[in-house]
Amino acid sequence: MRDTLNALVTEMRDLSLAGQNGQRDVRGNATKFDGAFRDLVGGVNRTLEAGAAPVREAQAVLGKLANRDLTARMTGVYRGEHASLSDSLTPAIADLGAALIEVRRESDGIHASAQEIASAQEIAPAAQEQANGATRQAGLLESMSNDVSKQRTVRAGLATRGRDLNALVSKTRNAAREGHARVAEVASALAVIREPLPALGGGEGTGESRTPAMSPDAARTDDRGNMIEPG
Repeated sequence: MRDTLNALVTEMRDLSLAGQNGQRDVRGNATKFDGAFRDLVGGVNRTLEAGAAPVREAQAVLGKLANRDLTARMTGVYRGEHASLSDSLTPAIADLGAALIEVRRESDGIHASAQEIASAQEIAPAAQEQANGATRQAGLLESMSNDVSKQRTVRAGLATRGRDLNALVSKTRNAAREGHARVAEVASALAVIREPLPALGGGEGTGESRTPAMSPDAARTDDRGNMIEPG
């Protein structure tokens, strides 16, 4: 009996030291005992296994997570405090998976944005050249607009001068007409002046002008009115 008790104490001490050292797989040798002592060692072994099983499975799940397997879950059925480990780890893994998916989505967005920025940087020189070309075209259009405005101003000036010239021509034409009329009047007046005067003592009703002929024997007078004898 004493040897059995000593062997049991030694077995329990070894299990305790193994547990303290983290050796969860160490179990007591129940075959060394008989009767109630065998049942005692077997019960201790079952207690240790009940505590080690969830820890062992959780360790395996965490190992899969380390290998980027986000589908790993604890599937064992545990009771009491042992079940709390599974109940805490499973939703934590689900939340971690969702967070990593969100991170992946954001990473993809950042990558796409980086590609767009890179493409924009490649396109930027061409866009700058197009902008410069548009600026030059705008300058040319502005210059053409200024030229058109100048041409319109010149045409407006020419139109004004044309109207003035037409007015001057009209005035000249009117003045020419008035001059022609006056010349006609002067010509008519000259024609009247050139008509012969009516003869004194002439026949009535003939309308002709007659000047009496001077006889060769008619008396003549000098500049002083003295009579000059015919000779």
